[in-house]
Amino acid sequence: MATAQMPNSPAARRAQMMREAWQPVQHGLSSGANSVFDFLVAHPPLGQGIYYVLLGLWPWLSTSSFLWVTGEKSDLWLAQTVGGLVFIIGLALCVAAHDRQTSRPIVCLALGSAAVLMFVDVFFVVEGRISAVYLLDAAMQVGAVALWVYAWQHRREHPALTGMGQPASAPMAQLVTAVPNSTAPPLVANEAMVSSSTHPVA
Repeated sequence: MATAQMPNSPAARRAQMMREAWQPVQHGLSSGANSVFDFLVAHPPLGQGIYYVLLGLWPWLSTSSFLWVTGEKSDLWLAQTVGGLVFIIGLALCVAAHDRQTSRPIVCLALGSAAVLMFVDVFFVVEGRISAVYLLDAAMQVGAVALWVYAWQHRREHPALTGMGQPASAPMAQLVTAVPNSTAPPLVANEAMVSSSTHPVA
């Protein structure tokens, strides 16, 4: 019967040690990525809002790097104007995530903004009006829409959860647990006192 042999060469031993050292790191990265994804699914406006805030501030805070990546522009004011609007949309989505809101206006704002920006990126890249680097932004917009769709499907599969990943019965559960069971005897005693005061003993 064949038996497994340990690597004898120094290079093989070093490779084995590197694989063993990488396994906990890989496990940690995988767990961290899953946690981030679960958090974004529970808060769909947050990831899109943060991306929009950073994207909108870029042409204002670092104009040189913005022009270096996207190409020179004769109408920089237009790019900065669009950046300001995108920043406001992202700020509204972050506020919605903080307030745990996924109402229809928020969903329309998020999906409508992503769809328009994606269409503009692809259309003007095909027309040759803007750099092909804008296709990266189009991919990010597709990812934002996909995140909203996945979160919606997740909510349908788990009807006990609200749109922000919180149990729908949590406020009622907190209200029930906040009332101790020992309140019954004082209530009975109070009722006895009331009845005795309304019906005095002769």
